[in-house]
Amino acid sequence: MKIKQNIGMLDRIFRIGVFCIMGYFGFIEHTIVTDKVAEIILGVFGSIMLLTALVGNCPLYEVIGLNTCKNSSKETSNTCT
Repeated sequence: MKIKQNIGMLDRIFRIGVFCIMGYFGFIEHTIVTDKVAEIILGVFGSIMLLTALVGNCPLYEVIGLNTCKNSSKETSNTCT
């Protein structure tokens, strides 16, 4: 089963950057965000951003019909260029 990619390279880089920030505040730095629940939420959402960047598919993009890949022809390929 192949997953159709709908996340382009710039979007992936942005998501990895967001993961770095959210992961840092959620898992490492505990002085700025002092609430444990908020730290867990930051860490989980950051991890989701990393996962979608690595896989190349965002389920929310599928629902709303958004595609940030340069290769937008849906019937020819499952990969981004």
